[in-house]
Amino acid sequence: MHLLGPDKLKEYSEMTAQQYADMLRAQGKDNAIGFAMSEAIVRKNLMGSDVEVEGNPDEARLNLNTQMRDTE
Repeated sequence: MHLLGPDKLKEYSEMTAQQYADMLRAQGKDNAIGFAMSEAIVRKNLMGSDVEVEGNPDEARLNLNTQMRDTE
């Protein structure tokens, strides 16, 4: 954060968030439940999280139970 400064860090965060939102829209995930399902898949695949998604297109909740994955 010190190398970029708070303003540049905020700008970078906003830029990456916009790119992620654009990617989700391109995949047809343009509502709350689509976004939550996409996040659930990523977190399950990358981190081995137990995930639950509940909600509807207007409002969704992603419940996570993250545990370290055994890599051996």
